Amino acid sequence: MLTLHGPTGPRRGPDLDNLGLIEDGAILIINGMIDSVGPTRRIENLAEAQGAVEISAAGRVVMPGFVDSCASLLSTSQNIPRTAGSVGTITTVEFYTRRLLEICLCHGTTMIESNSIGSDHPQVELRSLRLLDSLDQQLLRVIPVSECSAKVAKMVLPKAVARGFTEFGRVHLGHGTAGSAEAHTHYRTTRECGLLPKIASNGDDSASVKFAVETDAVSVDGIRQATDEDVQRLARSATVAVMKPAELFHEGTKVSGVGRTLTDGGAPVALGSGFHVSRCPNLSMQFAISTACRYLGLTPAEAISAATINSAHALRAAARYGSLEFGKCGDVLMLNTRDYRDLASYAGVNLVSMVMRQGRILYQEPNVPWSR
Repeated sequence: MLTLHGPTGPRRGPDLDNLGLIEDGAILIINGMIDSVGPTRRIENLAEAQGAVEISAAGRVVMPGFVDSCASLLSTSQNIPRTAGSVGTITTVEFYTRRLLEICLCHGTTMIESNSIGSDHPQVELRSLRLLDSLDQQLLRVIPVSECSAKVAKMVLPKAVARGFTEFGRVHLGHGTAGSAEAHTHYRTTRECGLLPKIASNGDDSASVKFAVETDAVSVDGIRQATDEDVQRLARSATVAVMKPAELFHEGTKVSGVGRTLTDGGAPVALGSGFHVSRCPNLSMQFAISTACRYLGLTPAEAISAATINSAHALRAAARYGSLEFGKCGDVLMLNTRDYRDLASYAGVNLVSMVMRQGRILYQEPNVPWSR
């Protein structure tokens, strides 16, 4: 059992390698929340465990559900209507988004951040945020993030906050002076509306890291290279560097090793699937772990920490998600392997045997009927 028990803040350096492993462990979940975690013999003897439903995990790895800290379930190729009077299309978009969430769950993701559609039409942007918000908790946790441009932020963000659609706003740092000025304006609007900023790197990673740390952003997303100064800045801050290694695979990019650089320097790192329907059509956090080991230089243990507890920190949700500890939500995975390191080597293979959300089994691998 991998509990991911550890420090209260984002894992850094050697702490990323500590998975809180219990060789023969058990977990007791009551009313959807984790009540006890520890050696099987101790948990079995608890008074609260008497009469509980037992699920055998013999020969399997048990761990927290994956937390995907960067994805775009919606895209501009989907025709979300601008007005409530439009008929039919929103049903198609919602059906497609629900299907994507089902795929996430089957591959072990129990919490996902999703960008809004990023439209320059305020009503379209608001409707996309409302759709994502409406899907939260129906199957898994969905955390909407406003992806609107700076020019419509003042029209969109106050309404989105008033309606409770989102807690986060993503600010894109463009190239040059004009891009930086626009980003600062967008950031101020985001803060004025009470949203937590997330900075997206659009190519100038050093400028993005500097801006994110100076503005105390929750995360800086999509960085692919880091100077010594970048690493030092992140190591001294609470800003989490969210990386999307599957993007590197789909683009055919060479190995960067940026994860190794950041981790060795003490910067907190997290992983996202980077899902986008055209740029990175991958929703599996297992694949993100595998590609993080291949392209970013992380160890399997570091990648698992980055895909669970640190991703939860990148969503300001680590108090309830990302590890198997007392008082947290009972989001649990069971893997068809005895060795967690197989997540790194079995690229493209779904090792998930069972997914539990808040103590309820929502997915079990189907039995394959062999002919006699």
